[in-house]
Amino acid sequence: MTLNANCIRDIMLYLENNLEYRQDISILNSHLNYSSDELLYTCQKLVEANLIKGRRNVLADFKIEDITIQGHTFISKLKDDKLWKKVLSKVSKMAEPLTIAILENIITDIPIVS
Repeated sequence: MTLNANCIRDIMLYLENNLEYRQDISILNSHLNYSSDELLYTCQKLVEANLIKGRRNVLADFKIEDITIQGHTFISKLKDDKLWKKVLSKVSKMAEPLTIAILENIITDIPIVS
C-alpha cells in the first residue's frame, strides 16, 4: 500500500478541526472521501511518524487521541492551499514512493511567500 499525500493532509486538517481534548475520535466516522483501508493505513503511518497519538481498536477502526507537537507543526505547514499545490506538484514528479518524512522535507523546502 502507498501513502496518499491528500489523505495525509485531509486527516490532519480534519483532526485539527474536530478533535477535542480528552476525547478520542474515530477516523472511520470522519466522512473523509477515502477507503477504510486507506484511512486506517494512513493513520498508522501518522502514529509511526509521531504526528498523532492513536490506536487500532477491536472494531477495526482507528481511535485518535491527540495531535502531537510535531503534528501541529506539520499542520501549520500544509494549511495554505497555494503551498499545498506546489507540494503536490513536487510529489507527482517523484520516482520513489511517498513517505511522511519526504513529504515533510518537501513542505519545508518550499518557500512561503505572502
